[in-house]
Amino acid sequence: MPIENKKLAQLVAKLVQQTVGDKVRWEKTASPGVFLVAFPDYGIRLSRQEMPPDTISRKKFGGTATEQQAVRPRKRIVLEIVNTDGDVVEDVGDEDIEKLGDLYDLARGQALEAGKAVDELLAALDGGNT
Repeated sequence: MPIENKKLAQLVAKLVQQTVGDKVRWEKTASPGVFLVAFPDYGIRLSRQEMPPDTISRKKFGGTATEQQAVRPRKRIVLEIVNTDGDVVEDVGDEDIEKLGDLYDLARGQALEAGKAVDELLAALDGGNT
């Protein structure tokens, strides 16, 4: 039986809160753009996946023929709960959980040490080292 989105939203809210408070530590994985936090029996994996572009049809001006036009692809944030065997126990996308994009940004920033990078760049610019 699938888990209610309400429970998953609570999980995401707690992860956001504890990531901000440095109580949860995200790590980068071997796959670019995929981040993981491990717990004793489960892990949570966050990724950004590019969705294939949709197409729309529109009539050509003054005629009856239609032409297909690709719409810009959308990036989807996905949270997966995995067990110790690596099986995906549950997954949810940002179309169902509003704060998932915020969590992804926080996890990415933490795992890749974005704050440190900005600090070092500011120090280099302040010191005239470019």
